[in-house]
Amino acid sequence: MPPAASLQRPALTLPNVATAVQRSVDVVLVGRPYMTMQTMVLALQGVCTEPRMFYNHDGQVWVNQATGTLFLTPSEVLTTDALCNMVGIGNWHRACHLDGLFLAVKGTGLVEIRVFQVKTGMSPERLCSEVCALSADVETVLDLSHYTLNDAAGAIWFELRNCSDEAVATVTGARYLTAGAMARGLRLALCMAEPATPAPQDALVRADLQAWCTTCGAQAAVLRVPAGTQALAQLHAAKAQGFTHAVVMDPTTIVAAETLSRILTCLALARDDKTALGAAILDPAEKWFMAANGVTADLDGKPSPQYQGLDMRDPLQIVSMECELAEEDDQTLLFQPEFLALSLARIPAPDQAATSFDAHMRQNGIRLHHLTGFVVNRQVLINQAAGDLVTLQHVIYPEPGLCTEAAMYYHADGPLNYNDATDALTIEQSTIVHFDSYFNALNIGKWHATCVPDGLYLGLLGRGRVLVKVFHAIPDRSWELLCDAPYTLSPANEILIDLSDYAKTAVTGMIFFEVHAISQGVQLLKSRFAVPGRINPDVKLCLSITTFKREAEVENTARRMATFFETCDFAEQMHLNIVDNGNSAKITESAMITRIPNANLGGAGGFTRGLIEADKAGYSHVLFMDDDAAIPMEALHRAYAFLTLSKDPKATLSGAMISNSDKWRMWENGAIFDRNCRPQFTGTDLRDWTEVMNMEFKSASYRSSKTYGGWWFFAFPIKQVTRYPFPFFVRGDDINFSLANDFNITTLNGVVSFAEDFSDKESPMTLYLDLRNHFVQHLTLEKMEIGPLRIAKIGIGFFLRNTIKFQYETNDALLMAWNDVLKGPQFFADNADASAQRAAVKALYQREQWKPVGDMNLSERRRYRAGERGLAWNFFRWTVNGHLLPFYNLWGNRVVLEPRERNTFKSVWGSSRITYLSSTRDKAYTTQQSKTRFFAQSFRLLWLTLRLYFGYNALLAKYRRGYAEITVPSFWQKALKLAKPSTEATPQTDATD
Repeated sequence: MPPAASLQRPALTLPNVATAVQRSVDVVLVGRPYMTMQTMVLALQGVCTEPRMFYNHDGQVWVNQATGTLFLTPSEVLTTDALCNMVGIGNWHRACHLDGLFLAVKGTGLVEIRVFQVKTGMSPERLCSEVCALSADVETVLDLSHYTLNDAAGAIWFELRNCSDEAVATVTGARYLTAGAMARGLRLALCMAEPATPAPQDALVRADLQAWCTTCGAQAAVLRVPAGTQALAQLHAAKAQGFTHAVVMDPTTIVAAETLSRILTCLALARDDKTALGAAILDPAEKWFMAANGVTADLDGKPSPQYQGLDMRDPLQIVSMECELAEEDDQTLLFQPEFLALSLARIPAPDQAATSFDAHMRQNGIRLHHLTGFVVNRQVLINQAAGDLVTLQHVIYPEPGLCTEAAMYYHADGPLNYNDATDALTIEQSTIVHFDSYFNALNIGKWHATCVPDGLYLGLLGRGRVLVKVFHAIPDRSWELLCDAPYTLSPANEILIDLSDYAKTAVTGMIFFEVHAISQGVQLLKSRFAVPGRINPDVKLCLSITTFKREAEVENTARRMATFFETCDFAEQMHLNIVDNGNSAKITESAMITRIPNANLGGAGGFTRGLIEADKAGYSHVLFMDDDAAIPMEALHRAYAFLTLSKDPKATLSGAMISNSDKWRMWENGAIFDRNCRPQFTGTDLRDWTEVMNMEFKSASYRSSKTYGGWWFFAFPIKQVTRYPFPFFVRGDDINFSLANDFNITTLNGVVSFAEDFSDKESPMTLYLDLRNHFVQHLTLEKMEIGPLRIAKIGIGFFLRNTIKFQYETNDALLMAWNDVLKGPQFFADNADASAQRAAVKALYQREQWKPVGDMNLSERRRYRAGERGLAWNFFRWTVNGHLLPFYNLWGNRVVLEPRERNTFKSVWGSSRITYLSSTRDKAYTTQQSKTRFFAQSFRLLWLTLRLYFGYNALLAKYRRGYAEITVPSFWQKALKLAKPSTEATPQTDATD
């Protein structure tokens, strides 16, 4: 090899050409053939253009990208210790025969050229340092062949210093060369399947590839194959057409011409026909961020990206990566068909057996290498997947008029602002927003158990630069970090972050994300969790609302629904039926909304009518809702997504309930009926992430056969209905319907209805209806049977709870309910409208009805504090709160109960007069102890208990027979006076559940 001095100015004179292909062909240097290994590039359009991935500098550097010129100000230093211009000499040396190494530079001005070689854990070795007067027409060539003295390992880069104190120096070109010649018989095929749907950049990519191939002449050609052709079949096609080498690429992968030039040189210089080349894939959003540089298999055999998350602007990280790859056992890297360059000599025969593309390559001894600067971009592929994604849930924000407890939606460390008019969350720089909240975290355990998604994505639309972290909180285990990466948000192009690796660790728990605002003016417009797949067109959901004389509420609901349907992803699969029991609602009907006049047989009759109409119209599922539908409209989206993706034909969704009094406190997140109603997770503070998470963990892990769902939000499959509702009028119909039919009931966080305070609704009428349904559940359903004494104990419990509060009018209603139940199921069938019973109970009201608080005596006398335990508590408990004590009205407490205390007893014990305040505090009523009424009602209670006990067997048989005759479509067709019978299949008529 000639010494460096003999190669310098004007040793090599070339035409001033700039195209990648011309720089790749053979040249002659001092009578010997040399090949260009790689050329300095300033940008790779479509792949990456981040300056620090190409060069670094101290001071000022100007770039003319069109001409490929760098301008260095006086004393400026330019370094090429960057991903796209550094030479991973260790990888090159391992893959190729290199006969020397040279650096050739063109430009103008007096510069110092220094070249360094660095290996992992060692300081850089300076290979040369020369002061040169650059020429725009003659390359200055430096001999770097002694790189082999440093184990032929690590990475090499050069730096240029402008030695002038006044003049600007330029660099118009730089390249690394080695001795060798392009084999005349080498023919390269660029194998790409025709994309099924042209990507936005596809036309440009194809044009660039065609131009490159045209310039190469016979050396290369584009080989397009039909869409869907497997990678191995593409290689077989190339080999059959006489190609010696091939690059197999995904059809929408973006690759720069310089990358293909480097690949061609590497294949030409390959040590043997076993050499194959892979490419690094950059992050689709932040192109300076590594998505993968090679893939290995994890312990479960699933692909695991290597070097994911490295900052490709950091020279230290790049050097470390290159050195590790050079030392990597090549058999640990998997062969990926998205981008692979190789010789076709060892491609197996088409009929050769192998389980995968990787296995085909391995069994033929092919070795995989990754070289510095071999980078591609696959942003189009990821964005194309959006067409095949189903959104599980969108991120939602506080909604005025519904709920504005911000901590139920997000938690923030720093200032931010939500504008409900634009639906945008504006985040100040350095603020962190955590979406670990009741409405916006994802309970992946519940979705996975029922829907078994094949992957998971987080989608983001917005403005500004952010750091996104995604966590997987797993029960009883350390949490997993699924994503920790920066992104530049766009309002037009959605960023999709692949979170599918969650399933490698656990398919239970909660997934949530947080956004760190890196730049100013960050806005988060839309966010969603989505899974691969498409909606099931057979899943059609009929929303059914029953209303009676609540015109304003139901008309507002209809307007909200109409607005929702305009933007809903699944609007074509939904329809709203409003069953108007009062025939008074003024509803604007449309193709999406229908009003159905109906006889007033209460909620049971209204919702049954909704079920009948939905079945008749061919809907697969029904969603029962309250007429005020005080839900976030997003709940409807989540409900349909859950049903359409479900793999369980029995999958049923029950909405939670929150009282309007405390919108941050859970009232009921699912319920169990076992002798009485047991709301689950009552009192959970939905602003507290720890409480929310514990609630979701527990609700996902436990399912009772006695679970039921309230009809304020209850979505179920019609085919699973074997029992129609029992004619309770209201109260208990939803419990009986859930228990009688074989549903698998799930709750989802954020699927919730806000309701009036339940304490305000409590009255003699509601408790009359409640006791009836408690008795009937145990008399009609086999799995609920508990015997006469335990049923009687339920009734006695109702009686005593109201006795100690001196609610004797309510007790009269309870005794009436008990007596009505003893009449048998036919009583309910004959009185489906409950008109006589409602009138009879209403006639009982004297004291126990709300009156203006100004008319009430709110004075108090508090002498005793019995609390909930202790001697005083036991004393008043065993004397039935003074009913067995003489002259109790003279010395007992007189208390005024706060709204939240209405259904607690600690303030009741020791009282002889109680005043109850409504939740709005503008109404009240007062009760006072009466021994006369207590003893009279107690004798009636004893008589009813004896009747139940001695007549239990006959009563039980009567209810089992009657239940089978009542809970069928034909009964309801007659009761509702429908003109034509329903066409749905008649449910079973056996008495079991």
